[in-house]
Amino acid sequence: MVVEFTLDYKLIGWSQTTNGNPYISQVDETMDPGHADSKLRRTAQEINELGNITWRKEYAFGSTSVIARQFTYNYVTASNYLTKHIRNLVSSVVLSRPGTSVTVVENTYDQYTNQSGCVVGSLADMPGATLHDATNYGPLHSLRGNVTRAVSLATTR
Repeated sequence: MVVEFTLDYKLIGWSQTTNGNPYISQVDETMDPGHADSKLRRTAQEINELGNITWRKEYAFGSTSVIARQFTYNYVTASNYLTKHIRNLVSSVVLSRPGTSVTVVENTYDQYTNQSGCVVGSLADMPGATLHDATNYGPLHSLRGNVTRAVSLATTR
């Protein structure tokens, strides 16, 4: 005898970015649907017109209205990056819970000098590297979107 039952049921909600691109904005997951002890888990997110996540909400287990935690994502918006079409560099992520917020990570990009102006690292020329445009993007072209410093809850690199 074969007994079939559903362990998990997902209801997926869709939205559109301001420029009309569709994305998954919410997922309601019911575990053990149809049983008295079934549980609901809801997550929601927002994507901006560049395809970057702006926030993600995780709701309290079993609730569709109480937010357990929210991650807010901030991005580098300096014009020198945007004109080069580098539009997905996360500058910071903030975790908010009821009554408190903490910055989970802060990233710095393309800073090859320290606070005193001393060079602490540089880019090296790699002649002959496959698929590398050394003419237009040689070692003096430092705007690349490289993480040069990351500060997180546990470490600084």
